[in-house]
Amino acid sequence: MVDISPKEAVEREATAIGKLRLKKETAKKLREGKIEKGDPISISEVAATLATKNTSQLIPKC
Repeated sequence: MVDISPKEAVEREATAIGKLRLKKETAKKLREGKIEKGDPISISEVAATLATKNTSQLIPKC
């Protein structure tokens, strides 16, 4: 491993975008909060947070 303790802290920011293709009735249920299995938006936010925290394990030399 390389000693990086003398490096200065640097603030970084990343932005990601995505696209969903849904049936009209599914999109309507999503907007109205009527998805039977729970809120997929909240679940995706948690999944994104977990993926972000594990980036260094998922992408070599990151």
